[in-house]
Amino acid sequence: MLFPNASMPTRPATLSPAVMAVLRDELGYDGLVLSDDIEMKAVADHFSVEDRSLGCLRAGVDVILACSQADLREEVLTKLERAPDELLEHPLRRMIAFKQRFGARLSVVPLTEIGPPFASHVALAERLREQLSST
Repeated sequence: MLFPNASMPTRPATLSPAVMAVLRDELGYDGLVLSDDIEMKAVADHFSVEDRSLGCLRAGVDVILACSQADLREEVLTKLERAPDELLEHPLRRMIAFKQRFGARLSVVPLTEIGPPFASHVALAERLREQLSST
């Protein structure tokens, strides 16, 4: 989502400190903010992995989503490991608060179950391909 009247009109909301300031300062929201998938074309075509990763943190995002590519997730983690402490301080505080509030209700998902392709998605895609090719 682009906000043309924000201070940086060419930045998606995920990378916009101006948009996050509205959320945090004007609306008073202090919960977790998740990014859009940083693999989406609107950011992937215009920003490096480092700019996407650190840009999210600079804007005020707490959780960065990289949904499909395992190698991209690794690259993002590498960038975040090198991030200055001041960029990580507020997101970590909000994550701890979230865990304290909801932690007992959360369950751990094994890493092998995270990320596509899921067998059910592959099976559905095959069925759709067969149906479409027979019509």
